[in-house]
Amino acid sequence: MAAIFGRARKIYSALMALTGVLLAMAVSTWPAMLKWPVPPMMIIIAASLAIDVILFWLVSIGRSDALDMNGRIIGFFTSAALYVIVGLTLSRGAGIGI
Repeated sequence: MAAIFGRARKIYSALMALTGVLLAMAVSTWPAMLKWPVPPMMIIIAASLAIDVILFWLVSIGRSDALDMNGRIIGFFTSAALYVIVGLTLSRGAGIGI
C-alpha cells in the first residue's frame, strides 16, 4: 500500500514550516527587516525555490519522489501562516507589526 504523503511532501512541508517560524523570529528580533526592499514574505518564496531545486536534484538521482503542486501549495501556505501567527505572538508587546 502506497503512503498517502510522499517523502518529498514531508521534507518540503517540514522545511517550509521551519522557514516560516525562523523568519518570524528574525523579523521580531530585527524589525528593520520590515523596511528592506524585499519584503520578508518574498523570502518564503525564495526558500521555496531553493528547497524545490534540492528536491529536483533528489528526484534526478532517485532518492525521492516528485513533489506535486498540492504539496507546494500546502507547504507555502503553512509557512506563511506560521510566519504571521508566530510573528504576531512574538511582537505582541513590542509594538512591531508584521
